[in-house]
Amino acid sequence: MRKCRASYYAYIVEGTDRTYYAGATNNLEKRLKSHNAGNGAKYLRGRAPVELVYAREYKNYKRALEAERELKKLTRKQKEELINKLGGHPYDNVSHGGWNMVKHLTQHGNSAALVIDKPVLELLHITMKTPLELATDGRNLIISPVRDEKRSTKFHAALERVNRRHGKTLNALAQ
Repeated sequence: MRKCRASYYAYIVEGTDRTYYAGATNNLEKRLKSHNAGNGAKYLRGRAPVELVYAREYKNYKRALEAERELKKLTRKQKEELINKLGGHPYDNVSHGGWNMVKHLTQHGNSAALVIDKPVLELLHITMKTPLELATDGRNLIISPVRDEKRSTKFHAALERVNRRHGKTLNALAQ
């Protein structure tokens, strides 16, 4: 089995006073907990709880640190434009517990895969068994967990049927 590469992130959080803070990490969940416990950056002490409003994945820590420096140079307006470019208004995202993340597709056999790191899935309460619905608004790909139990049961039954009928073909395609 091939070892998965580590992921590094440059991110922006918003404090309770609506100020932005940019940072870099290899573990978003741990860093957010640290910020919210008052053990992270001094700037954020007294501004907790913070909400993640933007994150972008990088292949190495050096590049994530460079991106962090670039994010720190942005004005508030430029940070808001960056956040808005990737989704809704930052205050809307915070009030709904949402945030934006830029990911790259990974080669998987003759297919492309979207790898979502375990800490990110844990933040969203998504397990390996959570069905995900893919939709589009004509411009964006929207991935949402299916939380409706009846719908989830129907999804798993359909998936089982597909795997029984086409399992060998799907495995061959994945190779």
